[in-house]
Amino acid sequence: MTRQKHSGSVRRGVLYIYGSLMMALVFGLASSSFTARLMTERDLGQYRFVISCVTVLTSALTLGLFSSAGTLLAGKGGRTFRTLVARGASTQAWMIAVACSVCVGGVLLVSEWPDALSFWIVAAAFLGSAMAWPLLLQEVLRASGNFLGLAVLNAAPTALFLLLLGGSRLLSLPLNAPLCATLYFLSQGLVVWILISRNGISLKPDRIGFAYLFKENRGLGLNVYWGSFLAALTAQSGIFVLQGLKSPADVAVFSLAVTVTAPLTLLPSAVGTAYFSRLPGAWGFPDKVIPLAWAVSLAITIGFCLLVPFAIHILYGERFASVTIPAQLLGIGSILNGMGDVYNRYYLANRDTKFLLKIAAIVCATALIVGVPAGAYLGPIGAALARLAASGTYVLILVYSYHVAQRRFGEKVGQSPS
Repeated sequence: MTRQKHSGSVRRGVLYIYGSLMMALVFGLASSSFTARLMTERDLGQYRFVISCVTVLTSALTLGLFSSAGTLLAGKGGRTFRTLVARGASTQAWMIAVACSVCVGGVLLVSEWPDALSFWIVAAAFLGSAMAWPLLLQEVLRASGNFLGLAVLNAAPTALFLLLLGGSRLLSLPLNAPLCATLYFLSQGLVVWILISRNGISLKPDRIGFAYLFKENRGLGLNVYWGSFLAALTAQSGIFVLQGLKSPADVAVFSLAVTVTAPLTLLPSAVGTAYFSRLPGAWGFPDKVIPLAWAVSLAITIGFCLLVPFAIHILYGERFASVTIPAQLLGIGSILNGMGDVYNRYYLANRDTKFLLKIAAIVCATALIVGVPAGAYLGPIGAALARLAASGTYVLILVYSYHVAQRRFGEKVGQSPS
């Protein structure tokens, strides 16, 4: 493939990913509006708390193997090698599926959720592997440059979740925390397995592949693992603080703000995803990519902050008017975090994982140090301020480090990198 054709395919990939993320934003807003209007604050808060717990648990159980698999798949290697790596990672995904199903079942035993739904919640968690399969499939598709598959993975689960919510309403089922959890896991699992089947991806468990990946993970993925786990803890820290120090109603307010703004993190980071396969061994991104990403991010931030008060009113009504300020703060933080992810992809592709781990530790510490007192005294606004502080710290460190690296590269070769 010529350089011009490759650049064109990357640009199309960015458009695919941006478009799918915009669709995910629309579907996510619609589903959050649906649940906010039909669920009690307590049920909504419990549902969001369960999803947060499962997210952190899944991140803890990956052991960095998924990220290692993505990095290895992005490098050189034949079909046999790629299949071996993918199957090795899938072995860990099956382990996570079993572990998360057992954990979800354990939670149900000590919870107040209806026993009649317990089996379906556990079955849905196993099918979706409590979000393990989406994480693995994202790495596989990104490493292979399958932008269309990534676009479907971004948008389809939220669309299917919305359809399932609508179907439950037509059947007059009570929209409570257990039902929402079941439908959420189910939508994740169905989309993932359809994509795996349609793209002919072989993810059967493989002992040899798992052993090889586990060995490589010692020098590559463990840093990524701890970094990913700290990042997941940072992302969910606001909900944990509010659940422990405030009330489920505060969790509901904050989680709605997170839902409104979460896709904004992915919009700028789509650039890093699209260029990921070109970054190993490269000096950095092409000259115009980063400035354009910042310009688009700035425009999105301004537009979001201006429009979000009206969007909150339309989506959630007066009952959740308090979501507006946390959403604006989180919106700014999400864009900053997304731009940080652009730079993060460069260091990840070039396996500078120790550096990324140090950053993740600093960012997580920032979120917790600011989040506990701010969340205790200011509730959802304080939790949003803590997220903004963490995101600002994240992007500032990466921007400074990236430009220092580029300047040193220019001094080394005697010219500006291009």
